[in-house]
Amino acid sequence: MIKISHYDEDTDSLIISRIEDNEKVRKSFILGDFVISTTGRGKIVSLEIRDVSGFFDEIGFDVDKIKNSFGDLSLIVKPKKDILFIGLGLGNNSMIKQIPIANIPVQCIGS
Repeated sequence: MIKISHYDEDTDSLIISRIEDNEKVRKSFILGDFVISTTGRGKIVSLEIRDVSGFFDEIGFDVDKIKNSFGDLSLIVKPKKDILFIGLGLGNNSMIKQIPIANIPVQCIGS
């Protein structure tokens, strides 16, 4: 698995990816400031957060203080009943923020 976290200061966007060598992104879904990318089989492989400074401010994180930790962020995908939770993990994979997604069929999403 290739784990990538990339912050673009010019656009204030953060991409967190967990794509396998043999996987390719086929579709992307835009939900507000979030872009969720999936493979052709529906597996979520990356999350882009636009206006990441505003996002972290809303959840109580100072983006300037954790910029050095962006490489330690991970993408967490957890299906529960009819809702899919996409979240960010920091360090030991503890969920620091989760985004509930209700309009994507959970049975179609690989984790």
